[in-house]
Amino acid sequence: MMILPIILGISHVFESTVISLVNLLITGLGSLCLALEPSTERIKGDFYHRVFNKALVAGIYMSLPIIFIHIYAFISCGINPVEVEALLGSMVPIMGLCITIAGFIIFYNICRPFTKYRAIIFLMTLILTILLLFAVPDFFLLNGTEFMQELLAYGNL
Repeated sequence: MMILPIILGISHVFESTVISLVNLLITGLGSLCLALEPSTERIKGDFYHRVFNKALVAGIYMSLPIIFIHIYAFISCGINPVEVEALLGSMVPIMGLCITIAGFIIFYNICRPFTKYRAIIFLMTLILTILLLFAVPDFFLLNGTEFMQELLAYGNL
């Protein structure tokens, strides 16, 4: 997701806040809670190879919607980078939702097989994500930096 604009020669439309919801709740809170789950199983096989392969597949899976949106922008606007950047800039909320949904699909697969503990963690992160999306959608789906600057300016008035 981060290398694609460099390869295509266009500016980067993502702000870090667009993916911060995934980073905060799924990668951060959800993974931490899963890591704290006690395990008595012994590690079998090539642990590092298996973890690397799963992480690589998850990264590709999470990047696919963004790649498809970039392809759509180039098909719609042609080779004109100014029009492509404008279209991609207007599609940032869609990209943010795509990344969040892909993150939950990956997190769902990580939680399987579901135990009572894993089901609670999955439902907790899902509910928190939905609540935050409805509470402050501009922060996560639009340019969060501008949203915070407006919020801080409003507080100083």
